[in-house]
Amino acid sequence: MCLFFRILIEVIYIDIKPIVIVLTYTLAIYIISFKLLLSAEVLEVKRKISLLGFLFLSLIMSLIYSEVAAIDYVKNTLQIFTPCIFLVASTSNPLVMKRAAQIFFKYLFVPSLTLLCIKVYWMYATSRGGESSILDFYLNNPHHGMAQTILKLVLFQCGSGMLWLVLPGALMFLINVRSVILSYAFATFYVHRKSILSKHNMQRFLLIGIPIAFVILAYVDWMEVYTRLVLKGREGDIASTASSGRTIIYAFYISYMITEFSIFEWFFGVGPIWLGENGPILSAHNDILNSLVSFGFSGLILLIIAYGQFYKSLPLNVRGLFLIPFSILFLTNGVLFHQSNILFVLLYYHYKELTVSRGGRG
Repeated sequence: MCLFFRILIEVIYIDIKPIVIVLTYTLAIYIISFKLLLSAEVLEVKRKISLLGFLFLSLIMSLIYSEVAAIDYVKNTLQIFTPCIFLVASTSNPLVMKRAAQIFFKYLFVPSLTLLCIKVYWMYATSRGGESSILDFYLNNPHHGMAQTILKLVLFQCGSGMLWLVLPGALMFLINVRSVILSYAFATFYVHRKSILSKHNMQRFLLIGIPIAFVILAYVDWMEVYTRLVLKGREGDIASTASSGRTIIYAFYISYMITEFSIFEWFFGVGPIWLGENGPILSAHNDILNSLVSFGFSGLILLIIAYGQFYKSLPLNVRGLFLIPFSILFLTNGVLFHQSNILFVLLYYHYKELTVSRGGRG
C-alpha cells in the first residue's frame, strides 16, 4: 500500500506535495522500516542500526555551519535518508517483502501503470502551450520524478512478453528523459541477453529482423529521432546541448569544491547549496557531486555502503538488474535524491521470486 500510495501521490501532486501528505507518508515508511529492521536477529539489528546511525550523523553534520536554511536542509536530508533506512530494513525480512511484492503485482501493478499513463496525458492536455502534439510537448519538458517512477514500476515486467517491453519503452520515449530510456534499454537487454544471443534467435533475427530493420530505416526519420533523444529539440554547442548543460553544471560544482572546500568540508560537505539563497539554481544532476558537496566523503561513502547492504541481499542472477538502472541514474540524473527509489525494494524482491517460479530465467 505504501508503494501504491507513493505512486498515487506522484500522480496527484507532480511538483509540490502538501506537507501533511509528505509527513504522513514519511511517518508510515519509518514505522514500517523500524518494524522490519527489528524483526532480524539481535546482532544483525545492532549492526544495521549502527550503520544507519553513522549515516544519519554524516548527513546532518554540515547543518552546523551550512548557509542553507535549516528546514530545507532537514527536508533534503530526510529525502535521502528515508529510502536508505527502508532498503536496509527490508533486507531483514525478505519473506515479508516477497509476499508484499506478490500482492502488489497481482492487484496493484496494472492500476498503478494506468494511473501513470493517465497522468502523462493529463499533463499534456492541461499544460500545453503551442505544441501541436503530445510528442512536441514532451520534447524538452522533462518530469524526472514521474519518469523514474515509471521506470522502476515497469521493470517488474522486464522479463515478460513483447507487450510489456514495447508499451513501457514507448511511454519512456514519449516522456523523453534520456537517463530513464538508457536505463530501461540496458536493463531489458540484461534480462533477455541469453535469449537475444542464442543461436536460434540470432538465426530468426537474420531471416526476419533484418528485412524489418531495412523497412524501419527507410520510413523512420532518424534525424528527428536523433534531435529528440540527443539534442531534445535544441540548438547550440553539441557537448552542452546533448548533455542538457550538465558539462557546465559539473564544471561549476567541481570548481566550487576545489576553490572553496577546506579539509573539514571535504570530509563533511557544506549542505545542499542549490537550496541556499546564494547558491546555484540547479543541483549537480549527479549523485557523486551532490553527495560530496552536501555531505563530503563521509556521507558519500556511507550512502554507498547503505545501498550496498541492499545490493548484497539480492541473489547473484538479479543483482545486475538493480545495478544497471541505479548506476545510470546515479551518474546522470540523481537517484539518491528521489524518494521513488523506494520502488527498488519491492521490485527486486519480486523479481527474485519471479526467476524461481520461471525456472531460474534471468
